Amino acid sequence: MKCCHGRALSAVDDPRFQDDDFTQAALRERRARAAHAHAAAALLSLVGGFVLFGLIKSIHRRVR
Repeated sequence: MKCCHGRALSAVDDPRFQDDDFTQAALRERRARAAHAHAAAALLSLVGGFVLFGLIKSIHRRVR
């Protein structure tokens, strides 16, 4: 799976809509939102992994 942070925040505008400033702004906003959502999902899964690891560790201590 290829990560696309660099492309998502790229300042390169879509050449098909060169004359339409509103569409260009909307495309930049969409790219920024996608990058933020991707980063938030990665952070959430990382935190969830630590919580799950701690839960398994505490259960393992009680079973011993």
